[in-house]
Amino acid sequence: MPGVAVTLIGGVAGYQRGALYTSVLDPTTANDGTSVPPHQVGDRIVNTSKGTIWTCVSNGTGAANWQSIGGASPNGRADSVAISAVASTANVSLVTFQVVDNKGVAIAAVFDLDIWLSDAATGAGLTATTASGAVTPTVGIDLIDYTAKKAFHGQTNASGILTLSITDTAKTLFFPCVQVPGSGLTVVGTRLTTPKYG
Repeated sequence: MPGVAVTLIGGVAGYQRGALYTSVLDPTTANDGTSVPPHQVGDRIVNTSKGTIWTCVSNGTGAANWQSIGGASPNGRADSVAISAVASTANVSLVTFQVVDNKGVAIAAVFDLDIWLSDAATGAGLTATTASGAVTPTVGIDLIDYTAKKAFHGQTNASGILTLSITDTAKTLFFPCVQVPGSGLTVVGTRLTTPKYG
């Protein structure tokens, strides 16, 4: 069985130890010294779908040994933001943004976040609807309002959390969105539905 498909991005495949590859899968025992390309001890494969890095510690035929050497990002780096929503008091939804690393582990640090409400599942654009009541953080702070009740620049608390309170008698079906610090990646939370409002 062949090893996972890889793309060479550094070094010389099969001839130079420490060649660097990317793949969308983790390496297998078949990514060995006889695979195409042949792997040498010290070669590395970055799984771009998971953000994990693997290094070859032995390349025996059909028995290659690849060890994970961690994520593509160092510990403590913001790789995503987990978004969750719960109903609060009457007509209020609490949306929590938790900064996480490449393994989905919460990061206890202060981060600046751009947060907005959208009508699109992709997070593109601002919502056309303005909430009837306050849209303000109850955990973390609002530093700059871009568009009242629709978009702002905020800061998490020391646990990497910002909780946004949305008061809306119409219980609008907003998509809560956030830009991941440092990467510009947009994360879109599950659409707010009526049960997510008190």
